[in-house]
Amino acid sequence: MAELYKDGQSNGTNGRLKAIIVEDEVIVAEDLRNKLLELGFNVIAVTGSGREAIECAKETHPDLVLMDFQIRSDLDGAEAAVVIQGMADSPIPIVFLTAHAASEFPLLRAVSPYVYLRKPFSDADLIKILDDAIKLRAGA
Repeated sequence: MAELYKDGQSNGTNGRLKAIIVEDEVIVAEDLRNKLLELGFNVIAVTGSGREAIECAKETHPDLVLMDFQIRSDLDGAEAAVVIQGMADSPIPIVFLTAHAASEFPLLRAVSPYVYLRKPFSDADLIKILDDAIKLRAGA
């Protein structure tokens, strides 16, 4: 079940960007949550389910979604991302987290905008890719 945080219904607390983390490995998800909080993001939900990610996005209107591409769930990361972006008024950048090359996933062509980060990654890699995603959100 998704862990929806208390301020998840807000429009972003103190101007912080709202993020959803979709990761089925609990330790990885918690590490990502802590890093995003340190970087000033408002982490509004953490889930390991594609369907829960869709419901959370519908309720909270995130600015950014970090999505494990191969979540072991009802929907994989690409399927959930396509639905999330399809229901949004404006494109939501998706940061795919994967141990594989993006070329291995042809469904990615249906997701825009997106960036991807190969696992394992460093804090510096995460910061750079988040910056790239924020630029996509801003239309840069």
